[in-house]
Amino acid sequence: MTGGAGTSRAGGDFGPVPGGRALGQCGAMDGYAAKVTGGPAVFAGLLGAAPTVRDDLLDDALDGDVGALVAEALHACAAGSRDAVLLALTVVDRASIDDDCPALRPEAVRVLAGLCRPDQDVEVLVAALPLFGVYVPGPEAAQRLAAMTGHPVAEVRAAAVSGMEYFADEGSFPAAGGDFVERLARLLGGDPDAKVRLAAAEAFGMVETWVATDRGWLPTVVEALSRALDADPDPDVRAEAAENLAQMIALDDRQWAMVADTLRRHLDDADVRVAAWALARVATLGDPEALDRLWALV
Repeated sequence: MTGGAGTSRAGGDFGPVPGGRALGQCGAMDGYAAKVTGGPAVFAGLLGAAPTVRDDLLDDALDGDVGALVAEALHACAAGSRDAVLLALTVVDRASIDDDCPALRPEAVRVLAGLCRPDQDVEVLVAALPLFGVYVPGPEAAQRLAAMTGHPVAEVRAAAVSGMEYFADEGSFPAAGGDFVERLARLLGGDPDAKVRLAAAEAFGMVETWVATDRGWLPTVVEALSRALDADPDPDVRAEAAENLAQMIALDDRQWAMVADTLRRHLDDADVRVAAWALARVATLGDPEALDRLWALV
């Protein structure tokens, strides 16, 4: 297998899944590896490359035999050094498994489920949780993502939020959507770290596109974003809240009124990002003062 200079292991035994074998036995990758070549050598070359050129080399590799590279990346996740696992997760993130090597999706699910555990290396968790949200379906996956938002490390909580967003967007378990919205609202309003609150605000920007989204969730979203815009101490969180409030579309009259009232308070906001989003949306809602200001800028 490939591996970096480090000796610590971030991978592990991922155990059996219905209809498959433990990842240590390679499972579906046995047959896949017979059809592809070059994965181990290409991955080893990437792992040994200087960080300044690795990204360009990965772009080149992804123009070649993607399946071979992803197969080796998944193997590295199971048995590789920490550095190898981090590179492997970058490969999985950059590749399009469903388009280029769909036969490897079950292995990706198994690998990511094995990596995303509470005792995992923090940097590995941060890289793996968003991918976990993309690929791992079902109620247990939803519960694991939600639980990870309580992790003591802020970067992990933020990564779990991103995973929740992708999970909901994929429609992997639509019944989790309502719980996710409530949890995101609590994080946006109460997490002590701005990185987590920003991730929650960003996730709310996509809520209207989630598979099986429920209009009944939207009042919670509007209220959480409005509170963040009014009171969050971090300028990036406030700017994200303003942008997402301004871009919401599927609201009823009461919710539109709340959005307009919130944004109108920020037409003269000291943060030009907030003021711009407020002006743009309030003007489109027909506010005469906002329209006058907008025309004066044209």
